[in-house]
Amino acid sequence: MDYSNRDEIDNSGPPENQENEEHDTHNISTASADTVFDEHSNSSNATAVSKRAIDYFDMSNIKETGRVKCSICFQKYKNNPFSDSNLRSNLGFKHGCNNYLYRSQMKQRVNRENKSAIASHLKKELDAAAVRCIVKDDLSFGTFRRPGMKELLEKLRPGYRGPTRQTVRKRLEGLRLTDLGSIFDEWIDNDKDYVTDDEGGEYVSTLGDEDRDDSDSDSDCSDDDNNSLSVQPQQGRRAIDDEEAEEINRLLWDPDELKKRISILLEKIRKLIKMINKSSILTSFVRSEVQSK
Repeated sequence: MDYSNRDEIDNSGPPENQENEEHDTHNISTASADTVFDEHSNSSNATAVSKRAIDYFDMSNIKETGRVKCSICFQKYKNNPFSDSNLRSNLGFKHGCNNYLYRSQMKQRVNRENKSAIASHLKKELDAAAVRCIVKDDLSFGTFRRPGMKELLEKLRPGYRGPTRQTVRKRLEGLRLTDLGSIFDEWIDNDKDYVTDDEGGEYVSTLGDEDRDDSDSDSDCSDDDNNSLSVQPQQGRRAIDDEEAEEINRLLWDPDELKKRISILLEKIRKLIKMINKSSILTSFVRSEVQSK
């Protein structure tokens, strides 16, 4: 028997089979992750249907840009000849084509679905309440991101995570009192007590023993702070600056405390003005006495 044409006989067949074989050589997917069974076939005669993620992507500009474009959402993704996980994630997570996902990606999807989600408007409300709590109780900006607090919040409201330090800072910096000037004017109207000095000028008088005591104590603390700043390293100064910034933000959230601080400040200014007035009066008296002689 002549076997000279054996190769030709073996390679002969329908052209479509040859095209399919060439087509399969470019399939970078594995059978275990990329193959599903035709739903219309019975279990004994099930045929494997290849699922190639790249078929859903436009590769016309891949040479110029190195990216492919999803034909569904037109989102562009970097092409990786050794992995198509990002393409499958797009099809599975964004477009619901779960049969394109790897097993590990399917587990990620299940975990996402099982994880409790929280609406954005509710998160904003809870964040605002957390910021108010931080201000009122004088807490650290990162309080609600500590491990114990995160565990408590997960029990109270699954899916909610407290605001970060950056979130708290941005909310406080973005806060604008409706009318800071009106608060100052209101305080002046309620607490001012004008006293006329010998030269006919007016200044704000003492605002109360309690405020005066607070002023004295704050003055002592201020002096101590100034002395300590002169010997502290640069890192310590930065920490103090951050604390002062947080303190200012807290004051903006608490008008009553802000009024109290303004009261203390004006008390110090009143004492300074009184001292200057007395010094001026004494200087004028001495000058007049010298000139008279």
